[in-house]
Amino acid sequence: LHAEQAAVARDPQQTYAAVRELRAAADRAVRLSNQLLSLARAEPGEQAARFVDVDLAAMAFETGAEWVPRALASHVDLGFQRSDDPGEDETLNVRGNPVLLREVIANLLDNALKYVPLARPVGARITVNVARGALESGQPAAEIVVEDNGPGVPASQQADLFKRFFRGDAQSGNGVETGAGLGLAIVHDIIAMHGGTVSYEDAPEGGSRFVVRVPLAERTAKPASEMPAATPTH
Repeated sequence: LHAEQAAVARDPQQTYAAVRELRAAADRAVRLSNQLLSLARAEPGEQAARFVDVDLAAMAFETGAEWVPRALASHVDLGFQRSDDPGEDETLNVRGNPVLLREVIANLLDNALKYVPLARPVGARITVNVARGALESGQPAAEIVVEDNGPGVPASQQADLFKRFFRGDAQSGNGVETGAGLGLAIVHDIIAMHGGTVSYEDAPEGGSRFVVRVPLAERTAKPASEMPAATPTH
């Protein structure tokens, strides 16, 4: 439909608008295809999930850097920090599939960038914080926190956040362009496959706070008692 509109439009403004919508539709189709592929790879027993050593701290920084142009275009301050005072060249190695772990970070940033700009036309902020942490069992873990000062998630929807095809934005009528409802479900499934956890919290200043923890590889793991306390993200 958008292609037809672009072809028949005589007004340059109409042509530009139609082409822009066509491009957005193509981007959505590519994103959906990538999400479906990631979901298939995250299924238990899938042979594509070959684990290698991955420095999750470096991956978080590198993946986030790829999203800076979109954040700038949306007038969002996208920042990164490591809060556990690491030693020189200290890594946060986990055993995992780098493609899937990168998708986790990308999906969390994509989710934040959908909501934050509309809620905060001025002063919008997303922060990616990386640190050593621990699972509930006490097992040392790499921790990634993606926090924003957007609208947050209503309490009535939080229990369903990580379910497949759940689209809280579609129900709230807040003007956010709806997706397929797969992004956070993919995050959950990938992290579960890696033996980790993902959870949602209300950010202290309002907004969303997603906390991902993945067990550290044995060579970089330290007893929980030896880990420095992480400082707050904001």
